[in-house]
Amino acid sequence: MSVNRRLRHLTKVRGLVLVVLASRHDRSARSLVEHWAAFGAGMITCEDLSIAGWRFCPSSPDASTAVLDGRVVPCKDIVGVLTRMPCIFPWELIRIRCEDRAYVADAALQYLRGESGPSPHRS
Repeated sequence: MSVNRRLRHLTKVRGLVLVVLASRHDRSARSLVEHWAAFGAGMITCEDLSIAGWRFCPSSPDASTAVLDGRVVPCKDIVGVLTRMPCIFPWELIRIRCEDRAYVADAALQYLRGESGPSPHRS
């Protein structure tokens, strides 16, 4: 069975998800997600990081959730992540007050890394 065929089968059977973490302005990332839609691909933007539904449970990973294209997804269903950003850009956190964006961007990056909180060395 080809890799593409196996991935499609696993996506249908187990709801597996491929994640692209990218800027909302990244047209190539959006195109890639559309191309990989049959494999359960979705996109996480900086904006998604400020939507309710994120849950990080290091002691119970099966309870952890992420927000992908505006929907809550169990982290256990995520089989791969393609990161197209070097960091969380504060200016993309449009739901956050301007004066809080740098702090929230740092906290979001720490969260994605699985760390406990924001860095004490924020700018």
